[in-house]
Order: sequence, then structure tokens, then C-alpha cells
Amino acid sequence: MGTAREIRPLGGAVATTEHSVRLRYGGPPRQAHDVVLVVDDEDAMRSAFEAALRADGFTVFTASSGSEALGLLAEIHPTVVLLDANLPDMRGEDVLIELRGSNGSEQPAVLIVSGDRQLDRKVAGLRLGADDYITKPVALAELVARVRRHAGSRHRWLAQLDDVLDDRRRLAQRIAGLDGSEPLHLLATNLLGIFAEQLDCEALSLTSALDGSVEHTVLAPSATPFRGALEQGASHGTRRPVIDRGEHGWTCHAPLEIAGSCFGVLGVAGTSDEQSALSAVVDLAPQIAGLVHRSLTSDGAVAGNRRQVEALLSDGGFWAEFQPIVDLRADATVGFEALSRFPDGRRPDLWFRQATSIGLGAELELAAMRRILDTARTLPQGTWLSVNVSARTLIDHDLRPLLAQADRRVILEITEHERVRDYGAITRSMQELGDTGLGVDDAGSGYASLRHIFELQPELVKLDRIWVHGVHQDPVRTALITGLLQFATELDAVLLGEGVEHSEDRAALERIGVTLGQGYLFGRPQRAETWR
Repeated sequence: MGTAREIRPLGGAVATTEHSVRLRYGGPPRQAHDVVLVVDDEDAMRSAFEAALRADGFTVFTASSGSEALGLLAEIHPTVVLLDANLPDMRGEDVLIELRGSNGSEQPAVLIVSGDRQLDRKVAGLRLGADDYITKPVALAELVARVRRHAGSRHRWLAQLDDVLDDRRRLAQRIAGLDGSEPLHLLATNLLGIFAEQLDCEALSLTSALDGSVEHTVLAPSATPFRGALEQGASHGTRRPVIDRGEHGWTCHAPLEIAGSCFGVLGVAGTSDEQSALSAVVDLAPQIAGLVHRSLTSDGAVAGNRRQVEALLSDGGFWAEFQPIVDLRADATVGFEALSRFPDGRRPDLWFRQATSIGLGAELELAAMRRILDTARTLPQGTWLSVNVSARTLIDHDLRPLLAQADRRVILEITEHERVRDYGAITRSMQELGDTGLGVDDAGSGYASLRHIFELQPELVKLDRIWVHGVHQDPVRTALITGLLQFATELDAVLLGEGVEHSEDRAALERIGVTLGQGYLFGRPQRAETWR
């Protein structure tokens, strides 16, 4: 063994075993970068491997220790590494871990050579990233054949990688040529044209909380079945790229972020190679996010959003609907949640987000609350009213004059769409509102975390529907709800299960100890006069 080395192929004599005399195997000639690094602390083994591989046309370098091998890797860039499992300074698996932990994209194929025939040792090496496992004693003909196979595979993989990178560069260049100041629906149409041509995508959606229309879904003529999946994925949002497969094909969604803040979702769908599309979406989402953000914040877009919200506030064309909240034990309606509705049928949260994006969020919230309190007078007496409000509106505006118009007790539900940054300010605002109660919506999702509930100390905690649906046959959901119920009880709060649609789920909530329920099983949202 030695520490000094010269970076050159070793030209030792050909081993004299019957397997290594004049070794030359048929097949295509070696390529210029077919370099093999042999790592073994036994001189005879290194020489035998080196001679057999050189006879087959490989360029061979050798190392007698793990540290020497790691130093050579960065300088010679081998195609294949023959790695002894037991080296004098470190295990072969440790060399493999360091090699696979490097950031280089053209990593070599690694073949571990060991006298250990234990299956678990082989499996461990393969799990760490080895491409093959050869057991000593080694038949040199077999060893050379395996090296040839992995070298060929590596060349094919590198060629495919080059093709993918070229395609990705062309895709990025075409996207860079789009006009970010054009309306979002035109941007979505142009993006689908590019994705359809280069990735065989059939549908695309762009969703943003900043835009009035928000969901822009563009479909190829034959891609109508994808609309529902794209819009559902967009409405739920995502914090990381996800791909779903259904009977019609696949849909892929990725977050759109600016300066680390997520403001929308990119969705694509198709029936061809979903992995290529997923890779492209992940790579190109930041570039597309910049285009979408410019489209949404252009002067024309902002002006259009402002005109829409101002017209809505002026016309007052929105109204309120109410969904019953039921005491599960008494099977009696004890309250109602108020829900705003808008004439174009767009989801309420999208209208409120649009208003917030141009500085009119509080104005729309307060106008909606006035309509709710006025309409609620026809609801059954003795029931209370739950009304959504953002943390910012609660903190910045004196709600006492408005709530004084209520003819029943009101619980303000803090919406989950924004992060609460000043819990103390909310507490002070609620103290000024006297008997008005505080609720937390969608516990278990969004920003409604356990800390959120703990800091706010609400009297009502509404359990997100995702945990309620199917609870009767899901022990995981049962365990989570049981834990939240205990947590809420310790805070002297009442847990309400939202989204109850089936009697089996209602019965499961009752068994757990949840006392309040809300959902289609008890009634859909209706105008107030329906509940008289």
C-alpha cells in the first residue's frame, strides 16, 4: 500500500490464470471515456482485474484504499468502479455512501466485489446505491462481461440524460418567450400549446389567489375528463409537486411560489409518460410562477380586479345562505353557519382573496357581515350564528357597532387562509366584543394548528371535513379526532365535526364523544327563510 499516486493507467502484466490469458471479448469497441477504477487492497487481485479489463479495451486506474479511491474519482471520472467490500481504511459501503452523496450528475456504475456471501450484506450494498454485487472468487470472464454491461447501460443513460436536458432547455426557452403581461387565460392557453407539443400534455390549469377568475383550465378537445381532477387539485392547493393517476390518465400539480411564498398552483394532465411531465413541472414551475405573477400584477390585471370588486360592493348583489349546526345527542339544530354567495357562482374565498389583493378585503368582509346579520333575523329563535372573519379584519376594525345589530349570539370563526401573527391582538379585540364567541375553522389543516388553537383559546373548534369523511371505518381518523377532542376539552372548547354526509360517520362521531355536527346529512346551505 502507498499514499503517493500518479494519475495514469497501470500497465501490469496479464495474470496467468486460465481465465485471464489473452483475454479479449467480442462486442463493440470501447469508447474513449470507458474508464474503470479498480479499488482493492490485494495487489494480485488488482493486477488480475486490471489486466483482464485492459485486454478488453478499457482504460484502467487502480486504488488500494478507500481514501485513495475517493481522491481519484474527482480526477478521472470513471464509467465503472469495481469496489472491494473490505478495505484497510474503510468499508466499501462507506466509500459508496460518499460517492453517491456527491452532487455530480454523471456518477459511475458501482460493482461491489466481496468474499462475503451473506444475502443481507448484498442487499445492504444494493440499497446504498450499488449497481451490482460480485462474489469472490471471481471468474474474470464473468467480471469483464458485467463491467461491459454496466458501462453500456451508463452510456445509454447519459445519452438519455443529454436528450432530456436538451428538451428541457428548449422547453424553458419557449416559455421564456411568452408575454408575462398578457391576461392569465391567454398565458394558460399558450403554455398548454408548448406542453402539448413537447410533453404530450392534454390539459393545463393555472390557479392563483391574486386573480379574480382564479381557475384557468385549458383543455385539448379530447381532454374534457381532466377538468374535474385539475380543478379539484387546484382548489385544494399543494405545498410540493404531486401526481395522481386515474382511469383517464394522470394529473400533476406543483406550487407556484414567489420569494418563498406560495400564491398558486400549476396543473397539467395527460395520458403519456407522466414521469417526464412531472420532472418538467418541477423544473419549470419557478419560471412559470414568474410569468403568472407578472400577469396577475400587471396594471391591467390589478385595474380589472379593482373594477370587479368595486362594482360588487356598489351593486350589493351578494347574499347569505345558512347551514344548520346540530347537537348530535339531542338531534336538534342549535346554530347556523353563515356563508356568503356571489352572483357569478365563484367560490367565496376567491372573491375575498381578490378583494384583499387590491386592498379592499376588509370592505368586502364587513359588507358581507352586514348582509348576513340582517338576513339572519328570520332564522329560528334560540339558535346562535357562526360568521367567518379574517384575523386582520378582526384586529384592525371595531366590530362592536356591526355586531350590535345581531338578534342572537354570534361566534366569529377565524378563517384558515392566513397566518395569525399576533395572537395577543386577537385576544384584546375579542375582549372588547363582550359576549361574542371565538371559533377556529378547519382544525387539522391549513394554519389551524394545535398551537393556533392553544393560543386563541376558542370556545368552538371546527374539525376539518377531511378527517370526518369515512371516520366510521378508519382507525387513524378515529385516533386523531379522539386526540383533538381531548385537547379541546382541556381548553374548555367544544369540537364540531364538519362535512358529515353519512349516518355511519355521524354515529362514529357520537361514539368518540363529539357533540356537534354540520354537513349535508343535516341540510345543505339555504337562504334563511327556508329554516323558519
